[in-house]
Amino acid sequence: MTAPATISERRLTLSYLSRQLLLERSRADCAAAVRRLVGLQGQYSPSPYLALLARLEGFTAEGLEACLAARSVVKATLMRGTLHLAAAEDFALYAEIYRAQSTAHWLGRYPGLDPDAVVRRVEAAAREGRTGEELADLVEAAAPGVVERRRDRLHIARGLVPLVQVPPAGYWRWHGNASFSVWPESAPVSGPEAVGRFLRTYLTAYGPASPADAARFAGLRVGAMKAGIDHAGPLERLTGPDGRALLDVPDAPWPDPDDVPVAPFRLLPKWDSALLAHDVRARIIDADLLERVVNRANGDVAATYLVDGRVAGLWTSAVEDGTAVLTLNPLGSTPIPDDAEREAARLLGFAHPEAAKRRVAVTESSTTTATATTTTTT
Repeated sequence: MTAPATISERRLTLSYLSRQLLLERSRADCAAAVRRLVGLQGQYSPSPYLALLARLEGFTAEGLEACLAARSVVKATLMRGTLHLAAAEDFALYAEIYRAQSTAHWLGRYPGLDPDAVVRRVEAAAREGRTGEELADLVEAAAPGVVERRRDRLHIARGLVPLVQVPPAGYWRWHGNASFSVWPESAPVSGPEAVGRFLRTYLTAYGPASPADAARFAGLRVGAMKAGIDHAGPLERLTGPDGRALLDVPDAPWPDPDDVPVAPFRLLPKWDSALLAHDVRARIIDADLLERVVNRANGDVAATYLVDGRVAGLWTSAVEDGTAVLTLNPLGSTPIPDDAEREAARLLGFAHPEAAKRRVAVTESSTTTATATTTTTT
C-alpha cells in the first residue's frame, strides 16, 4: 500500500511493527531474518534468540546456532560499538561503517596511533582464533607505548579490523572469553557510498526515519549520514506525525489500521533494537516510559512487552520450585490482553524447557493494581 504523505501515529506504529516482524510472525530462516533486521544486539547472549522467538514461526535455538556454526550469521562488535549478530552477507559493510567511526575516535584519543600498522599486524596474526589478550598484545606491538590502557588496545583491534567471534560465542546462554578471527572479505564500498547502502538497509527495517534516527542507530554523526543519502538509491520523502521530515524506501509495508484493530501481544528481550533504533523513539514507546525502560546510567535496556504495538510493561522469567514463572510488570493502566498467556507459554517453553509447569504472574502497577493470574500448564 502506498505511504501517506503525512503519517498518523497509528499508521507509523503498524508499519514499524510489520517491518520488524512483530505484526505477523515470519517463516523466514534465521539468517534471512537477522539480515532483514540489520542485526540483533547480542551483548546479553539470550537476547538475539528471544528477539527471533518473538518474530519467527518455528524458531529454535539450534537453528540459530547452526547459522553461527556455518557463519551465515556472525557475532561481532558493530553499530555503536556494541555486540551484534549480523548476516554474513552484510557483515563487511557494517564493519566498514564501524571502522570509520572507530578510527576517528581512537585517533582523537591517541594521536600517535598508526591505524594501518594496527590493521596489518592484527590481520596477519588473527586468521585463526585469537583471544582478547592476544589482540591487545598485537596492538601494543604495532604501536609500542602509544595506547596506555590495555582495554583500549582490545577495543582498537575490534574497531579497526573486521573481527568476528568464534563459536560457541553467540550460542544460547553461552558465557566465556571469546576468541576472534579476521573476516576474509573486505567491504565492497567505503565512505559515503557505504553509508548510503547502510541507510537503505536501515530504512527497510526501521523506516521511515530521519538522518538523525539512522545516525543514532549506526553511531555516526548526522552529517556523515546525510552525505550518504545520494548513494542510497531512490527514496521517498514523508512527514511524520510530529511534523519531522522522514525518509523511506519505496514499496514499504503500510498496513491499513482498519485491517488491524489490535496488534498482537509480544515479549521483547533486553536491548531489543526495536526500542533503540531511533533518535526519536515514540513509534512504539511513550516518552514518559522511556526512562523506566532504559537506564541512562549504564545504557541497560529492560525486557519489555507490547500491548497493541506499544510498550506497556516489563517482564522477567525464572524457575521457582520447578515451575517456570513469567512475571509481567505493567508500567501503566493498560490491561493485559488475552493473548498474553499464549505468548508467555511460548517463551517459557523455549527459555525453561526443563520446567514441568508454567505460570504467569502480574505485579502491581505504579498507577494501577493489576489482577494477578496464575495460569499453569503441565
